[in-house]
Amino acid sequence: MNKRLNLSFITIVTALVICGCTVGPNYKKPAAAVPGSFRGLAPEDNASNPRSLGDQKWIEVFQDEQLRSLIRTALQQNYDLQLATERLEFCKPKHNWELFAPISFPQ
Repeated sequence: MNKRLNLSFITIVTALVICGCTVGPNYKKPAAAVPGSFRGLAPEDNASNPRSLGDQKWIEVFQDEQLRSLIRTALQQNYDLQLATERLEFCKPKHNWELFAPISFPQ
């Protein structure tokens, strides 16, 4: 009797969860106001300067010389990055990465 009660309880809960996830037949996707350009640039600004922020060198993005020197210092003293680079350089002769490149990375 106890197993039957548990089974009916599980069945009712499952039915309620499934019914709660359904969308009615009259559902219409709301219209979203999507901007015409990336980063809020006006179309005329976007046409005159097509380079995105991601395409620029970091030295061109930051104009403060003190910030530039701090970033240079952080890059030079980033021991985790240096260790990862050394590990990659160590693995290059052992593994022919050029063979795996076409199948490893999507175009």
